[in-house]
Amino acid sequence: MLARLLVPLDRSAVAEQAIGHAVAIARACHAALDLVIVSEPEALSILSDDAAAVEAKVRTDTLYVRELAHEVSATECIPTTHAVLRGEVVAGIAARARAIGADLIIMTSHGRTGLSRAWLGSVADGVIRSAPAQVLMLRPTKERAMPAPCGLYRRILVPLDGSPEAREILRPAATLAQCTNARIVLVRVVRPAPMITSDASLALLYPLLLRDEVATTSLVDKAREELAELARQLAARGIDVEHDVVVAEHVAVAVLDFARARGADLIAMSTTGRGTSRLVIGSLADKIVRGTELPVLFSTPAHAVARTLIDAVRDEELSPASPS
Repeated sequence: MLARLLVPLDRSAVAEQAIGHAVAIARACHAALDLVIVSEPEALSILSDDAAAVEAKVRTDTLYVRELAHEVSATECIPTTHAVLRGEVVAGIAARARAIGADLIIMTSHGRTGLSRAWLGSVADGVIRSAPAQVLMLRPTKERAMPAPCGLYRRILVPLDGSPEAREILRPAATLAQCTNARIVLVRVVRPAPMITSDASLALLYPLLLRDEVATTSLVDKAREELAELARQLAARGIDVEHDVVVAEHVAVAVLDFARARGADLIAMSTTGRGTSRLVIGSLADKIVRGTELPVLFSTPAHAVARTLIDAVRDEELSPASPS
């Protein structure tokens, strides 16, 4: 079950929007909250060369997050702790998550649509790749505060691709479903198998018409069997679950259409990025998160998190020493 939730803040209204959602999940799961602000030393030094001014900024941040924690604890009766840390923001959030044993990080994206790396924002991107916990990413709203949703989730959509990495999202998705009495909807998008032809001109002129229906049907049948087995395992844990297979050329579009058609109110998926590569998150996850207004629950495979940490240490060791 979810026992401790972490909400990173930066004193912005956008970041604060995650608090209401976190409160609703904490209430449903009987979990505690932790609010954290991480200030980078470089950002603090820009404010003033005066050490007293920097310390004043830290005290102001501490007062801010302490008051928020007190408000949540007093009004919602949810155990709430807080912390103000100095250091690199992503590393600080990951360290705080490890220190308190956070099961879930809930945050609002600061990115904007358009540029590939700018959608989530560098902090959200880094947290997803390196944090030792699942990350629930919320889209910002026009309202200053995001109120706690009354019913939370009814249908949690889980897109799968048959890989062990994709299936790693099932455990956190199932935990959230149990807390919120939600139904899990498993979906697998199968791309049509191409017809093998020796005529290259036909393949170029009619790529969508040259489908091997027999091979495609075989892929669909295999996908249905795999989903049915996963559904049985989830049902054995008392989780309401349904599953379906969709044949489509464009996987992300099919998943988004399926989410709308089935009335999903949360999408849960594993990332497939490699370490600190500029893929950020897998291309499928990236396309889906760009195309939906729904909250997205991310789970980064354990080996990818470990690779990110190793690469970060290596980069730090190889970086040139700053002049004294």
